[in-house]
Amino acid sequence: MGIGELEKSWLGSRAGLPDNSTIPALKQAYYSGVLGKSGPLGQLETEWLQYSISDNGGTPSGNSKSDLWAQLNATLNIPVSKNLSGNKWNFYANATI
Repeated sequence: MGIGELEKSWLGSRAGLPDNSTIPALKQAYYSGVLGKSGPLGQLETEWLQYSISDNGGTPSGNSKSDLWAQLNATLNIPVSKNLSGNKWNFYANATI
């Protein structure tokens, strides 16, 4: 399964939107729901990563999405990859948060 399919499945099961929703729409709905606010998608993703790291006992460091995805995986005991795509794939394939 590709990362896009994993991402859509994981977000789709949590965002409360119809199955035919786009990944950006799913992300917007999910991140906004968790954070309790709206905003630009890139900013929401960064804030969700920071929130999720903190909420699971870690301390977020920096604003780089690549670093934050790696930190989130480490916090959740999910394998950490050397690249962003690998970290997202590992997260969406294994995360239960």
